Amino acid sequence: SEGLVSLGYTYIPQDLDRKPATVKGFGRIKWRDYQKRGLSPTEASGFPQYFSSKNVAIVIGPHTGLCVLDIDVTNADLADRIMQLADRMLGRSPVIRVGRAPKIAIFYRASDVQKRAFPLLDTDGRHLFADSRGALIRRVDGEDPPYGSDAQVIEVIGPASGGLITAYGTHH
Repeated sequence: SEGLVSLGYTYIPQDLDRKPATVKGFGRIKWRDYQKRGLSPTEASGFPQYFSSKNVAIVIGPHTGLCVLDIDVTNADLADRIMQLADRMLGRSPVIRVGRAPKIAIFYRASDVQKRAFPLLDTDGRHLFADSRGALIRRVDGEDPPYGSDAQVIEVIGPASGGLITAYGTHH
């Protein structure tokens, strides 16, 4: 956690259900407060004791200047192609979090990016889903996605809109 602070990241303990944690002496963490300010010395020294049973979430907001490209794609080939495009278009980031591979989050420094989610479409404009093995499924518009499939989405989380992203712990 000291490493995160030294790199300029603001973090909070996060319950395994991805909600801000309730911690002794702090109550339920009001994470939106940290979008505008960093951790106090008390918080920076007090929060780490909870990380053995909690996730660690990075706060994204105006104070942080962070932008995250959250690639929620379960097809490994597609995730790899997206990462190559991100490297070519945005530059190679030194900070990449691998959640449940091949899902990844790429961290950048930025100041005015809004939060956006982009569903991935096939060449015919139909939403892409992936089954439990990561095999791509094309959805015909108007049909429900196959049971147990995941939408293939790229989410951009910027400082203007903010959010939380799990850095360490249980990923969904």
